Amino acid sequence: MIDWLRTENWLKLHSLAQEFSEKTGGLLCGGFGSLDGLALRIICPRMADVHDGGNYSCRKGFYALNVQAICDKKKRFLWVNPSNKGSTHDSTAFTLSKIFMLLCEKAKL
Repeated sequence: MIDWLRTENWLKLHSLAQEFSEKTGGLLCGGFGSLDGLALRIICPRMADVHDGGNYSCRKGFYALNVQAICDKKKRFLWVNPSNKGSTHDSTAFTLSKIFMLLCEKAKL
C-alpha cells in the first residue's frame, strides 16, 4: 500500500475503495480499508535489550507490542506496523507511523 501511495497509483486505491464501499452497502465511500490496533503478547523484554521494559506493559496487564494494521474488504493485510510498545495508545501509534505522514503529505496536494 505504501508503494501505491508513493507512486500515486490512484487506479488501484480507487478499486480498493470501490470494493470496500460495496461491502458496506455504500455507507462508507472513499475508504480502502479498516485500521485497528492489536496488543500482541510478548515475553518481558530484558534490560540488556531495552532500557524501558516497563513501557512494553499494556493496559490489559501483560507485556505487548502495539501492532497497527490495515485490511481490505477481503481481509487481506495492506499494511502492518509492529514497532510500538504495548503502552502506546492506538491513535498515537498511528500518528507516529510512516503511512500517516505519507497520507498527510498526499492530502496537501
